[in-house]
Amino acid sequence: MVVGTIFAGFTVLAIPAVGAGHVALQQVRARRERGAILAYVALGICYLFATYA
Repeated sequence: MVVGTIFAGFTVLAIPAVGAGHVALQQVRARRERGAILAYVALGICYLFATYA
């Protein structure tokens, strides 16, 4: 039961994290900074959790 509650919390937090990930990607591109790969990986994980939700 506890594991299900924790996992449900992750899925609820993943939905706004997708938006934040897209903002991060835009900033990385605009400022020509490093970290695009990490942002893509994080977005992929957030999309997986969001689709599960």
